[in-house]
Amino acid sequence: MWWRCGIDMLNREATADENPVPAPPVAAPPADLLPGTDQELELQVSIHDSSRFQWQLVMPLPRTGHVSYEVEAEFEIPSNSLSGRSPWDLMEGFTRLDADAPVGSADGSVTALRQKVISLARMLDRARVGFVRHCQQAIAHAQCEEPHDTHRDLMIWLDAALRSVSASRAQLAVASPNDSNEVSKERSLADELISVRWIEFLAESQQFLKVTLEDQVSITEEIRKLLELADPRLSAALETELAYRQAQRFALADPLVPETLEKYVERAGRLKRHFQEVLALDREVNPLDDRVHQWMTTFSALLAGMLFFIAQLLLRDWTIGSRLSSGLAALVLLAGITYALRDRFKEIGSAWLRGKVYRFHAQRVVLCRLSSKKEIVVRAREWCNETTTGYPDPLNPEGGASRRVTVVHHLHRGTLIANPEINASGAQRIRHIFRYDLSPLFARLHDPVKRVPVLDQATRRALFVDAPRRYQLPIHLSATGLDNRTEVEANLIVDKLGIQRLDKNSS
Repeated sequence: MWWRCGIDMLNREATADENPVPAPPVAAPPADLLPGTDQELELQVSIHDSSRFQWQLVMPLPRTGHVSYEVEAEFEIPSNSLSGRSPWDLMEGFTRLDADAPVGSADGSVTALRQKVISLARMLDRARVGFVRHCQQAIAHAQCEEPHDTHRDLMIWLDAALRSVSASRAQLAVASPNDSNEVSKERSLADELISVRWIEFLAESQQFLKVTLEDQVSITEEIRKLLELADPRLSAALETELAYRQAQRFALADPLVPETLEKYVERAGRLKRHFQEVLALDREVNPLDDRVHQWMTTFSALLAGMLFFIAQLLLRDWTIGSRLSSGLAALVLLAGITYALRDRFKEIGSAWLRGKVYRFHAQRVVLCRLSSKKEIVVRAREWCNETTTGYPDPLNPEGGASRRVTVVHHLHRGTLIANPEINASGAQRIRHIFRYDLSPLFARLHDPVKRVPVLDQATRRALFVDAPRRYQLPIHLSATGLDNRTEVEANLIVDKLGIQRLDKNSS
């Protein structure tokens, strides 16, 4: 693998840095920096933007046959904040091949180039998370004064990311004499996206160090000195990358020029979508509402016609002789009643049939393919319902008081089908992404701050301060498949301005 070359360089050569600050001894690369190849389910929940959160299921693709799986999400929203929309209007779903491992052969094609760039981006994400986790572990071990060697390996994440970016650029961004115009253009775009993701890694790592070093209580002097070694290296790498972007005439974000910031964000988003498109599967969604409505319209018209025909048979004798006028009047009246009740029959029958169909079949059927003309890779059924219920008031559960909440329940039950073309490409896992939009909720919440009286220690008089008014939305996720089951619980913290943070409950 091309990034293994960069990581292996850590064990063969010393760190070459223009900064004279000595680096810690180079250790073996962390195991979780490399792509995941296990056969277990991976269930995640995260914030997508200020109004949407998402949950993801990652699982290995079958090489033969098929594999059944299920992912279920349940979360609460305040009942008095409902917008009246269908939960399906607020749901989004995506299915992609997971690019934790390089996909495709090293044939220099545009597709293989895109796949490897996405692989590097995922590796940088893991390196950033690992760097933060390693710092936190070093701080925790220093506080408890237990024997440890975590701090000695702290710089391995930065070293591995630096070498991987260097190795990937040598393979993906450097032009070859055999490149076509299309491949040459794609190499330039790949180089630009690598630069964007590398700057994000450096900036977020440096921001974490800044916040950590400003904490005068949590860290010891030994850990402080160790973290201070990393900061100059991050700064030097960031300056080098910005100079490289300027030399390549890539878009630069100048904080003093708002137009450049807008252009940079737009360009970065387009680059991300351009490269991730190669992993996306065509997703065909077939809602059953329209079909059920058509069935019930036809059935109701048939039922009304049958009733009218039966009425004609029953009242046929009344139209003879002197009873003609009364029989005709009864027939007209019954025909009018039958016609008037037709829509009512349709509504009742449609609700009954939808309940049976949704319960035993699905509300929506989802089919995923490599392209619109390819064989099916994923066949799934989905349900999404809102249920309003009352829970005991947590302030006094035994007092009889209750609070009304609405529970949104989403169930995705599907089957992964082995596909020779995907197996030949080298893809190992698939990723299902589900997003829920909470923006209709925010407009109905109270103001984000509330005035709270407190005691002024200087004057010993009362004064008012603004306190945040926030709401907790409990989230419970579960996934089943491959004879495994995993669960995730978290609390989504929101206010009128949007989603503020996600607190994950430790299992």
